[in-house]
Amino acid sequence: MPVTYQAVFQYKKEKDELSLTRIMPDGSQDTEPVDLESIRQIDKTCQDLAWNLSPDISQKIGKDLFNLLNGDRQTLLRAFKEADDQGEILQIYVNPNGPTSNLPFELLYHNNFIVPSRAHITRRVSDWGHKKKLQPENRPLTILFMACSLEELSPVLEFEKEEETIYEVTKDLPIEIDVEDTGSLEGLAECLAINKYDVVHLSGHADIDNNGVPIFWMERSEEHTSELQS
Repeated sequence: MPVTYQAVFQYKKEKDELSLTRIMPDGSQDTEPVDLESIRQIDKTCQDLAWNLSPDISQKIGKDLFNLLNGDRQTLLRAFKEADDQGEILQIYVNPNGPTSNLPFELLYHNNFIVPSRAHITRRVSDWGHKKKLQPENRPLTILFMACSLEELSPVLEFEKEEETIYEVTKDLPIEIDVEDTGSLEGLAECLAINKYDVVHLSGHADIDNNGVPIFWMERSEEHTSELQS
């Protein structure tokens, strides 16, 4: 059974007040005010500095965000212990609001970056337009599958097995799947220029270069590789 931890922010614009409700895996919860100056300082760091080029700055942001969700009562650490005891990855649900809307909670850091090794984060989107009635299209869901498997990288991807699994679990569903075979940025661009897809499923290896920039390895040809920066 999934172990969940929820962080719900509430911002009162007229009073310029921010609070955080933390909901533990057992359902217990507490609400406390949040220092807006500290939030704005984190946001300023993200905006003013090329933090994605500096592992030290990324860690600092991640530590500040971890401390924010953890609080004085160590709620997030206790949730991690519960997940560890049950042999599960912690599911963290963040409902940002106001000044916290653009904070990079995916950078959570405690001794190490904890996403995705110890936690999965789901960020609730804005309620803007939630009452709008959308007319669904009467057509199958379209999916593009592309695997980027470079011989120089390990572990070797079992992308053929993954492709077979996708076909197997969706065989009775109204889904159309296209497969891009080159694993290249050029091949992906060509597919997206010709067709519109509801889902683009990429399999490959991610890394961080010497400048601290996250990259996704893609194929270009038998002699060369290319990097798709994320």
